[in-house]
Amino acid sequence: MNGAKPAEADKLIDEAIAADPHAVEALHVKGEMLRIRSDQEGAMRLFDQVLKIDPNNILAHLSRANVNITLGKYKAADEDIDPILKASPDQFMANYLRGLELAKQQKYAEADRIFDSVTPGFTTFWPGYYAQGATKFRLGQYAQAEASLGKYLAHMPDDMEAARLIATAALQQHAPQRAVEYLKSLAEKMPADAATLTVLGNAYIADHKPNLALQQFQKAAALDPNNPTIETRVGISEIQAGQSEQGLAALEQVFGKEAGAPIAGPALVVAELRARQLDRAAEVAASLIERDAKNPVYHTLLGEVRAAQQDYPAAESALRAALAVDPDLTAATGDLAQSISQRAV
Repeated sequence: MNGAKPAEADKLIDEAIAADPHAVEALHVKGEMLRIRSDQEGAMRLFDQVLKIDPNNILAHLSRANVNITLGKYKAADEDIDPILKASPDQFMANYLRGLELAKQQKYAEADRIFDSVTPGFTTFWPGYYAQGATKFRLGQYAQAEASLGKYLAHMPDDMEAARLIATAALQQHAPQRAVEYLKSLAEKMPADAATLTVLGNAYIADHKPNLALQQFQKAAALDPNNPTIETRVGISEIQAGQSEQGLAALEQVFGKEAGAPIAGPALVVAELRARQLDRAAEVAASLIERDAKNPVYHTLLGEVRAAQQDYPAAESALRAALAVDPDLTAATGDLAQSISQRAV
């Protein structure tokens, strides 16, 4: 049945079940087909049916646990997983599902330990590499995440979500060229979504290729219009590509939208500051602080602008406000020292 088309596979399975309504193997396969198609309720009904016929069917218990993990019903999943692990602590799929369950609950360190313990099994169960890579990414173990995701993509090269994640892991390691390699050919081969194009644009920005970045962000904006994050990236890349006037206008436009102001605002302050439009930069920074007075970045930006205006008392006040919110803010600490030294001159 591996080579059968979906409709043909459905027909064969349905015929097998019609011939023997108690054929647990056929019922289980049908349930797995529904689960893969995201019909979790239909899959659950079939797994329950198998377990009524054969209460000790390990595969059905594991499949039902998988559905419950997908649905976020972890206690119900444990009711299937726990007895299996108690009887067979090294059972591969039960351990994998326990790791997956922990990862979905954001218990990444615990999940990571389990995935590491069953890694040899991933050579024949490729989704395990993806789960392991995603977990290591969440733990900030970007090199290990890239290695695991690379093994997954060796078997599933067209998985766009995995490609985005491995490219992001490469970017976190300051390797934009690797990130581009992961995404460029895939984006050219398959219809890329806005999220993938955005990551590719970020990689080009990090690789100091603003014109190529701009192309990706513009494509992404066409696919996902009115997305303030993408619109902001368009504006930033326009400025970096030498189109300062268009870029500033784009950032201003996003900043003028309620949802876009906190996203485009910081970039707009920096852009206006570099353009020596200091009054406008101060106005935008002050507006951001009005929105969120507990954001240390906003106070730091205002401090930068006030220092550029040579209003050192105001710069010091803004930077002290940033440090009051976050005493460990390194940028504000350095700027505060510079501001105080300027005043002493």
